[in-house]
Amino acid sequence: MPWNWGRKDPPPSTAPGEPSDPGTPEFLRPGAPLRSPDGAAARFRVQDIYTITGIGCVVVGELESGEIRPNDAFRVIEGATGAMRPLLLQVTKMEAQREVLAVLRPGTKAGLVVRRLTPETGHFTRVESRELRRGDVLVPP
Repeated sequence: MPWNWGRKDPPPSTAPGEPSDPGTPEFLRPGAPLRSPDGAAARFRVQDIYTITGIGCVVVGELESGEIRPNDAFRVIEGATGAMRPLLLQVTKMEAQREVLAVLRPGTKAGLVVRRLTPETGHFTRVESRELRRGDVLVPP
């Protein structure tokens, strides 16, 4: 049996430089550069979401551009539609390969421990793993 037995066929590939879907925002299109020039805004693509007892919501993915430090705030952009979700997150801790990081640089895969920030009151609450999905993008507000 082939390695992809039982799965749907992969989507057709496009020529280099050709957008996969005209309605997809530029930064969500495949082939977008992983590294950007210095000073670009941070962009973290979500690959998986976990809830760990005693820690909270852990978002795993790769930083595509910019830098992330603890206490940075982020908005969530839906990966499928490019719509902004009304969710403001704060990074409390970052880990890669079981090491706590002070700064996350482009191209690094890591887990971010996040919590929800309510701007009106300034309170922090727990993020449910169902509020985030694979393919979502975290960007600065």
